[in-house]
Amino acid sequence: MTGPDFIANAGKPSAAPRFHLGVDDVLASLVEVSERGCALFDHAVFATLAALHAQFGISIDLYLFLDASVDGQPRSLRDVSDAVRVDLGRAPWLRLGPHGLDYDHPPYRQTPEQQQATFAGIYREIDRLVGPARRSKLVRLHDFS
Repeated sequence: MTGPDFIANAGKPSAAPRFHLGVDDVLASLVEVSERGCALFDHAVFATLAALHAQFGISIDLYLFLDASVDGQPRSLRDVSDAVRVDLGRAPWLRLGPHGLDYDHPPYRQTPEQQQATFAGIYREIDRLVGPARRSKLVRLHDFS
């Protein structure tokens, strides 16, 4: 809604109130679940998200780096296990989206070619974990890129 319609409806309640809940930088938590061999929703972060979903019926977007340091060790989205993939498959209310290469390299510090390679790598892993239909519909890039 734009222009006069927006102005005329300003302050009026929407027929379908909604909000977007997204959680950034979840790669470390996914790697922790993979390394511990625990169920996804036994991890505190994902248990909290499941409780929010159960109470409010909301869908949640998780934004991912391709690479991160976890406990001082370099890790990658490729390190997320097939067991996590199975658990994610049972939670259609979770969607995954790209956030950037890593904490130190937001997209605005990359060349267009580097950005393309980064996003291709992230989307390849998102598709492995949840399939293309569960890609986040909204983009939230690291460091407001």
